[in-house]
Amino acid sequence: DDTGTDADGCADDRLEDDGDVALEPDTYRGLIICKNDTDRYAIELQAGQTLEAHIHFVNSISDVDMRLFNEAGDQVASATTTEDDERFTYEATADGTYVLEIFMYGDGDNNGYSLDFTVE
Repeated sequence: DDTGTDADGCADDRLEDDGDVALEPDTYRGLIICKNDTDRYAIELQAGQTLEAHIHFVNSISDVDMRLFNEAGDQVASATTTEDDERFTYEATADGTYVLEIFMYGDGDNNGYSLDFTVE
């Protein structure tokens, strides 16, 4: 399912794309975050719905963080600790397509992660 590798030789995962990949609530395992790349996922939310997002990874390999943007491009939630795993809960204030961005912070090696998210 891989689409190739980036300039640093990091293999793309099965969800890698040049744009925002539309996802439904589920668990996605075996994902890869590369040093010079971000993974971006489009999630449809209705006003009042609650998004719970959780990424699992090993921080000693690299620090992986996540943030959520609304349709206007404003950051509305984030999880940026220096521990293994990150999580946040966000209640949508408007209908729209929100973008969940997964990225590496600081130095480190390419890292594997899994993403769990629910919408209620």
